[in-house]
Amino acid sequence: MSEAIFEQNQADIECGDYLFRTTVSIIVFTGFLQVYEEYRENNSGDVQVKIPVGLKSGMELALVEIIDKQHFTKPPPKYTESSLVKMLDSNGIGRPSTYSIIISNIIQRKYVEKKEKKLHPTELGLTVNKILVKSFPELFNVEFTSKMEEELDKIEAGVKKSAKILEDFYNPFEAVLNNVNSKRAEIKNGLQERTGEKCELCGNEMMIKWGRHGRFNACSGYPKCKNTKPIEQQKTEPVGVSLKDANLKSPEIKDSTEESAGEKCELCGNEMTIKFGKHGRFYACTGYPECKNTKPIEQKKSEPVDEKCPKCGSNLLKKNGRYGEFLACSNYPECKFTRPVKVFKPIEVDEKCPKCDSKLVIKMGRYGKFLACSNYPKCKYIGKLKLGIKCPKEGCEGDIVKKLSKKKKSFYGCSNYPKCDFVSWFPIDKESCPSCGNNYLEIREDPESKEYKKCPKCEKEF
Repeated sequence: MSEAIFEQNQADIECGDYLFRTTVSIIVFTGFLQVYEEYRENNSGDVQVKIPVGLKSGMELALVEIIDKQHFTKPPPKYTESSLVKMLDSNGIGRPSTYSIIISNIIQRKYVEKKEKKLHPTELGLTVNKILVKSFPELFNVEFTSKMEEELDKIEAGVKKSAKILEDFYNPFEAVLNNVNSKRAEIKNGLQERTGEKCELCGNEMMIKWGRHGRFNACSGYPKCKNTKPIEQQKTEPVGVSLKDANLKSPEIKDSTEESAGEKCELCGNEMTIKFGKHGRFYACTGYPECKNTKPIEQKKSEPVDEKCPKCGSNLLKKNGRYGEFLACSNYPECKFTRPVKVFKPIEVDEKCPKCDSKLVIKMGRYGKFLACSNYPKCKYIGKLKLGIKCPKEGCEGDIVKKLSKKKKSFYGCSNYPKCDFVSWFPIDKESCPSCGNNYLEIREDPESKEYKKCPKCEKEF
């Protein structure tokens, strides 16, 4: 589409020792703006300024009104997911297939958090960014990332060799990396903050340090004194919601102030509070470290169910574990039988077992559905569940099956592996590419979770 054409007009007005200036852009030709207009976050209610027609140089103007309105320079608005994708695209960073991964990674690693659809940097994100930009200034900048994308495109086009580009990158990078590694202790110490508080155990000053779960207070006498405690933060839970009713795995609740247990310590008489440990919530005495009394919070009692244990014949009980409800034998610890509350019933399929010729059934395992022999345990054959799509590799008669990598990430491969090495990280569609004729397309998702199809050969999207 044609570009839009703007005419920019500027008027300078002298008033004694002062000069007033206004600038207005007028659309001469709408071009692509006829069907597309950029969304701007502007809710200030400002009236659009128009320069009167017929102004000439040297013309005297009459003062009609003075509007005493003060304007302050505002910081640029926070990125939304869509505006961040637009910025990445305009700077040549990443590809449409990687935008959703970039955004999900910075959210999952808690470098940013979403508030009202905007991405706000967290304290962890700002700290990590500060360290990386200071330590690797040549690496963490827009120009490097954009240039690397261009180099990868040249490798794919056969213009440049991958070994040469990797060598040019890694040799200077290795020297910088070794230099930063030698300063790890210095960088770590630079992140510590003084608190002015004394350690309750040894009297040394407490320091704010960084750990894998964020900031915390630790004794400066470490490793002789290993006293640590969380940094008290403002409660983030809504009014009227008790910590007892809230999600116990929520990091916001873990960092919140402690909640009173409403009972006294049996050893010293001080009040008990609810604290958070590595195994969840527990009662602890407020007289710590003088009194170290702790006790678990009573869990929901076991409920009997109308079912017998298949191992010993005792009654089964519904219990609560760290991963939710499950059924367990009432004869524990003599019988340690357990199973989930909901059981997936095997589904027969119209296929025969390749080992014993019995019927195959679909069963549910810890990693999802799979094929198994109905003659189990006599026959222990298991196989991948076929998706009804033939392997697109030429000459292969296998079927596409869903698999899991060593890191438990899903991917799609051929059932004839290792004879056939076909693999894809995306679901397969047996539709042929209308552009290059490739015999399959990959089903992908954009940052807004909308599906689209992409040809892995010509990289065109549909």
